Amino acid sequence: MSASAISDSLVTILSAASAFGSGAVSTNYGVLESSSGSAVVVQWTGIQSHKDQFGLATNERSWIITLDMFAKDLGDPIALSNKISSCIDILLTTMESNDTISATAEWTGAIRASRPMPPEGIYEAGGATWFRMPVELDITEWPNG
Repeated sequence: MSASAISDSLVTILSAASAFGSGAVSTNYGVLESSSGSAVVVQWTGIQSHKDQFGLATNERSWIITLDMFAKDLGDPIALSNKISSCIDILLTTMESNDTISATAEWTGAIRASRPMPPEGIYEAGGATWFRMPVELDITEWPNG
């Protein structure tokens, strides 16, 4: 598989999740211009590829995929806090129930997330204020074997 195949599968899986919905998950930040509530941007940010065994053609690849989750501030701080919590809950439930990312990877390992406190993590895009929550996924695949 490739980075784009894994990213595309993640977009499909997360688009089906109720907190994000169709059209709110993408591989680019243009999604912030059109999303009405929550959005996710999927990109790879690291890779390590090495031979699994000496003399064999099988490689093991370990990807770090970053999911930039965004919650749109609609002016209600309680609703924003609830949206932030529901986004991470839905992400964890979705990833833990589909750890092979629809068979595009061998498995998903660690899921790391951080929640920067304001004013860090606050972005303006599409005429709105967004709260960013970065998440990293460790994904392992064996592309040649």
